[in-house]
Amino acid sequence: MTHEKIAHTTPLPPPTAQPNVFPLSWHRNTHKMEEIWEAAQREVWDPAKLPWDTFDPESYTWEEREAIAYWWTLLSVFDASAPPVFASALIKTYEDHEEDPVRRCFFSVTRDEQNHEQMCGLAITKLLAHPDPLTHEPKTELGMAAQRNARWLYYNGG
Repeated sequence: MTHEKIAHTTPLPPPTAQPNVFPLSWHRNTHKMEEIWEAAQREVWDPAKLPWDTFDPESYTWEEREAIAYWWTLLSVFDASAPPVFASALIKTYEDHEEDPVRRCFFSVTRDEQNHEQMCGLAITKLLAHPDPLTHEPKTELGMAAQRNARWLYYNGG
């Protein structure tokens, strides 16, 4: 029977098959999760809105720039893996019909992890004048060693 025909035969639709990923409920049973969400809302930040125009990477030597970018690269190997992991967990909270504050907290963590990844990318791009530490052409011996290590870390982590 098509949906059109059902609508003419009954005042209400049949029960929706479960589990259905789209909950139409906003139960709030865990006060602590509400507190976490409220704190996350107060602490929202946007890496793109930092005063990047005041950061002058050219005031550093290329060795210093590549060393600092290496640190951000090491951090980014972890930080770039977090958004998809937490996004997957966020989807699971909907599939399992977790209460509203739980869903919002997983959203908040996902967003914050994305901010961390973006921050790493912005810092690396500014320092190296290139958006990718793996294809950047190193200018120093230290930069070559750092890139080699970053490639191995990326390979082993992927």
